[in-house]
Amino acid sequence: MNVKDKYGLKFLKEKNVENVTYCFCNYIQSENFHSVALILNQLKEFELESFIEELDWCIENKNNGNTGFFSDSVEFMQINYNYPDVNINDLGDCIIDMHDLKIILEEWRIFKNS
Repeated sequence: MNVKDKYGLKFLKEKNVENVTYCFCNYIQSENFHSVALILNQLKEFELESFIEELDWCIENKNNGNTGFFSDSVEFMQINYNYPDVNINDLGDCIIDMHDLKIILEEWRIFKNS
C-alpha cells in the first residue's frame, strides 16, 4: 500500500479539451486529509522540492527547523511544523506525520513526472 492510499488520496491524470494532460489529487475517504490534496494541487514544482527538503531536514534533525512551510501557492493555508507532525489548518485541523507527508510529496512528484 502506498502512503497516499493510507490517507485516502488518489492521483489522477486527465486531458483537457486542448489535449493537454494535467495532474490532480483527490481525496476519496477522509475529509480530514482534503487539505493534503489541496496542497498537492496548488504547489508549483520548485515549491514541492522546497517542501520535501524542509521536511527532510526536520526528520533528520528531529526538530521543527522553521515554524512551518510558506509559499505563494498555499498562502491561504497555515502549514505548521510540530515535530514529528505537520499541522495543516485551512477549514479545520489536519495533523499528519512528517515522514508520511514527505513520502506523499515524493509519490506526487514521481506521479507528475511519469
